[in-house]
Amino acid sequence: DGKARALVYPEHGFQLHGFEVDMPGHGAVAVIYGPPGRGEPWDRRYGNPILFPNIVHCHGASKNSYEHAGQSLLMPQHGWARDLYWHVESIEPNAVGGWLEPTHGVALAYPFPFTLRLRYELKDGVLNLDGEVANTGAQPLPYAFGFHPYLRAPLSSAGARNACSVAIPQGTRLRTTDEWTTVTRSPQPSFSLELSDPGISEGFVLEATGAHALEVDARRRVG
Repeated sequence: DGKARALVYPEHGFQLHGFEVDMPGHGAVAVIYGPPGRGEPWDRRYGNPILFPNIVHCHGASKNSYEHAGQSLLMPQHGWARDLYWHVESIEPNAVGGWLEPTHGVALAYPFPFTLRLRYELKDGVLNLDGEVANTGAQPLPYAFGFHPYLRAPLSSAGARNACSVAIPQGTRLRTTDEWTTVTRSPQPSFSLELSDPGISEGFVLEATGAHALEVDARRRVG
């Protein structure tokens, strides 16, 4: 859009392969991690994987499964939308929209008709992502839907990761010691989490925050 560029690949699960913003005095600055090279890494730790119809783990009779109508059906961590070929619905100079419906193979493990639509749009140097899930069947549609962006911290190679921080909103913090089979909850006041904090590897899972955005303070890295 004249201020930023984004690379989106529908054939790779509508994956975001790059997002960079022009910053005065610094040129094009990469905001997210792009793919490390040719091929797909096994852990998919780049871009913005689309999580659907599952965002974490399912705990059915066996690992990565859930129970439905007396059957144990497969459901991998983060779901499978990030692995499928999406249909392109619209292309504009600053936006691209796509949609996904279940294939015959997917329907064997997830027997719920649906349509999932996504739209990436650049506006004034900001990348917006909107999503919509439509239940096209007669029964209730069980699903979880999320995004998984990998933001660079620091934004500049001249900076230091331990000088960056994340603004954690108030809410209820969820913790687990058995891969989310059981969960404990506790109030979480808002605070600034330094990325040098040794406890960051545990992760922060929050609910009931009322937040619509998450702020990463990396400005000092490019100043």
